[in-house]
Amino acid sequence: MRGMWSQVMLRVRLYRPDRNPLRRRSDRIEALSLALSVLLFTVGLVLAPVFGHMVYDEGVRAERSGHWVAARLEQDAPAFTLVAYEGTGGLPRVKATWTGADGRPVTRQVPVAWGAKAGTVTRVWMNESGQVADPPRRDETVARAVAVGLVAALLTGGVAAAAHATVRGLLNRHRYADWASAWLTADQRWRRRRQT
Repeated sequence: MRGMWSQVMLRVRLYRPDRNPLRRRSDRIEALSLALSVLLFTVGLVLAPVFGHMVYDEGVRAERSGHWVAARLEQDAPAFTLVAYEGTGGLPRVKATWTGADGRPVTRQVPVAWGAKAGTVTRVWMNESGQVADPPRRDETVARAVAVGLVAALLTGGVAAAAHATVRGLLNRHRYADWASAWLTADQRWRRRRQT
């Protein structure tokens, strides 16, 4: 733990702003880039729960916008089979009738349990547009909200790290060019001294 703390303090001293005459302009730009990257990542961490909460609220609104209706089955559902039935995710669909919002009877295909008999009353989820749909589940809403929050945090962290790495790479290229130029100048001075 002590070694990690000393590494952190070394990095803070390396990047802190000061009036050190040995600091190059590129060192100051790199320190500013790191500070901006940390700020961007912090903003992402703050906004990640906000995005997650927005997705959660949207899921709860979807839960509240629909409603259950009691439908009477018009035909028997087939007996259980291991093969998916008509591509509906494993649940059979049969005709059922219920009373619509306008008071008229509505007949549609609805998913029901295997082996359900005609005349059985079942609950059917209707979305806000009046279509038969799968009911929203709270665990899916929570999982989606957590996933959006994590992706937002990871995305801002990745963008911040990539931006800083790009700036540092460009600065290093400039530093290496300066370093090569300085060695070339020093080499020319040393050769002149040897020749005289």
